[in-house]
Amino acid sequence: MARRLKDDGEDVGRRRVRRLMRENSVFSVQPRCFRKTTDSDHDHGVAPNLLEQDFDVSELN
Repeated sequence: MARRLKDDGEDVGRRRVRRLMRENSVFSVQPRCFRKTTDSDHDHGVAPNLLEQDFDVSELN
């Protein structure tokens, strides 16, 4: 915002712009980067269960 005002010829600093925006309840919304965390659409096989652990409980501990 401060950069756009300076480009338009206004003599303001970023702190003044921040203060004026806060006083007038104006907030900037920054777009967030999308991060893909899981790739479920791949050609790789599923890893084999080498431990073959059986977690069935016969009685409470």
